[in-house]
Amino acid sequence: MSDDLEKPGGAAARVALRVLQTSDLHGHLMAYDYAGDRPQPGVGLVRTAALIAAAREEAANSLLVDCGDFLFGDMLADDWVAAPAPRDPNPVIRAMNALDYAAVALGNHEFNFGLGPLSEALSQARFPVLCSNLSPVRGGVPLAARSGLMLHRRVTDDTGRVHELRIGLLSVLPPQVMQWDAAHLSGRVQVRGMVGAARAGAAGLRAAGADLVIVLNHSGLGDGSDDPGAENAGLALARLDDIDAVLCAHKHRLFPGPYYRGRAGVDARAGTLWGKPAAMPGCWGSHLAVIDLDLVRGAGGWRVAGHRTVLRPIAERVKGAQVPQVADAPALVRLATPAHRATLDRMRREVGRVETGVTTHFSQVAPCRVTALVAAAQLWRARDLLAGRAHPPILSAAAPFRCGGTGGPGNYTGLPAGPVRVKDIAAIYPFPNTLRVVAVSGAQILDWLEQAAAQFHRLEPRRPRQPLLRDDFPSYDFDVLHGLRYAIDPGRPARFDPAGRLLDPRAARVTGVSWNGAPLDPGMEFWVLTNSYRAGGGGGFAALSGAGTVLEVDEAIPGILTDYLRAGHTVPAGAAAVWRFAALPGVEALLRTAPGAVPPKGIDLRPAGMGEDGFARFVLRF
Repeated sequence: MSDDLEKPGGAAARVALRVLQTSDLHGHLMAYDYAGDRPQPGVGLVRTAALIAAAREEAANSLLVDCGDFLFGDMLADDWVAAPAPRDPNPVIRAMNALDYAAVALGNHEFNFGLGPLSEALSQARFPVLCSNLSPVRGGVPLAARSGLMLHRRVTDDTGRVHELRIGLLSVLPPQVMQWDAAHLSGRVQVRGMVGAARAGAAGLRAAGADLVIVLNHSGLGDGSDDPGAENAGLALARLDDIDAVLCAHKHRLFPGPYYRGRAGVDARAGTLWGKPAAMPGCWGSHLAVIDLDLVRGAGGWRVAGHRTVLRPIAERVKGAQVPQVADAPALVRLATPAHRATLDRMRREVGRVETGVTTHFSQVAPCRVTALVAAAQLWRARDLLAGRAHPPILSAAAPFRCGGTGGPGNYTGLPAGPVRVKDIAAIYPFPNTLRVVAVSGAQILDWLEQAAAQFHRLEPRRPRQPLLRDDFPSYDFDVLHGLRYAIDPGRPARFDPAGRLLDPRAARVTGVSWNGAPLDPGMEFWVLTNSYRAGGGGGFAALSGAGTVLEVDEAIPGILTDYLRAGHTVPAGAAAVWRFAALPGVEALLRTAPGAVPPKGIDLRPAGMGEDGFARFVLRF
């Protein structure tokens, strides 16, 4: 230790340490929506970078970390995987190198394209990559990630004295990654529960002399249980004695923020979980979390004596529109521009046509041509694969992806009649899920539909403008099973909660289910076309826990959809009218959707003005 460092045991010292957090970037470098082919002021690391620079200037001691899902998910980022070898340097890694991250955690979406592309990208990183609960099961498996990290930082206290601070970092991700990306990971890596791995990792860092331990938690808050199979563990991690701060991710939410208000152990205003500093900065670079830790050194070493957490946005909503709060960082723009231009060129190429316009503006309340198009493409491919093979009746399951939610009022798909381009395929199906065929009974199908119907709040008679959709139910879990006809009654109690937990086995929101004009037989077998995410357990659908996989197709559904359109097919006539709402006289519900959305015919939707959040509002009558 050099002479200018303050020796332990001196006078009490106070150090202000600023921790800067990004998460769930999903490769969004530019402030651009490639699927919509338009600027997008509220996203992009090129703008978050300006916030990072300003926050660093304000603090004598700071470090920048990312909590995962940084590498893939945007067209620009995913294009790198599809490029022929030898590939150019990964644009996301180049940008993060330039920003000098202290450490970056792996998220579940890092594994979407397999270990090979991930390893190639991470080999270019000049920052440490962490993952504490996923590891190879045998030698030779590429996984360039450490289980933990000790940072040795020279920090200045409030009197100008210099100290050496040992900061321990670890990271965890949902164990469900083994289901969601089983095709890439099964037999190659193994995963432990997040809380158990963090407990062991934090204890090891303390034993190695860490003054402070921070967990980069690629999961949400959860219910506080230490279940090793839990998908979200923030609250449980905060209860571990050896952990001082919990940085959360995965859910694309904002914390501190009102969404988490009222939960046990959560201070949604101060940003604490069981009294410990915590944060979650949304997604796609929309916010930078700034956590200022007040560290005090006493006889027992350093401790967190106080903190302040704020989320700094790159854009603010003014009269419904996103208004940038910072300019693009020129250095990052220069790095990202070649990949940006190449993506613009590719995404504008035509692949087919649709004879009628398709949107997701009302996909959660009315027949949807977008899901009908996906279902038809899946069925088209499956018929070719299953030609000459005896099989029971086939259904095709599809769900809408871009339906507002945490992505905001611009996060919808809308294609007019006419050409379909590569960008439109990404708007319809933004994930590289592959096709699966699962065998289920009619009874399992009923459970499948009941869980999809959990997206609706229970509606009450004579209560005006009650919210229709649950905020904690993502649109991509609203599966519609094409080949059936049925009604949904949101006035009845739900059988399942949004996480798939059984609430009431007798509850039945889904009524009048028929196949081929006759009531659905619970004992009849069906083969259902779905995606690898759902077949692997995504969404926690209880109906699929006992389903047998008949066929695994190593083809991404966006590619199948592209081939379907290139073959001259379009949206099949009448295929969208799969389900409807049951009649609920006197019931009104409020729906949020995209500005300028035009309601479809056959459903009673009446404009109710614009909200401050930028969404258009409609009153739905049943």
